[in-house]
Amino acid sequence: MGTYPDCTYVKEQVKGNDLYKVIDISRHVKDLKAFLKLRDHNPVFNVVKSVGAVGII
Repeated sequence: MGTYPDCTYVKEQVKGNDLYKVIDISRHVKDLKAFLKLRDHNPVFNVVKSVGAVGII
């Protein structure tokens, strides 16, 4: 996740909050595939997909 500039900010925002789990989807293809499956089937990502974005920060 070090390649994404907002990662440091997000990590600090969720630090100590058990409702969130930060997963580095660039470390293992299984995590990337899990994210893509979620993104492809969840309408909350429709706007970002419509502009050709991946949907991660």
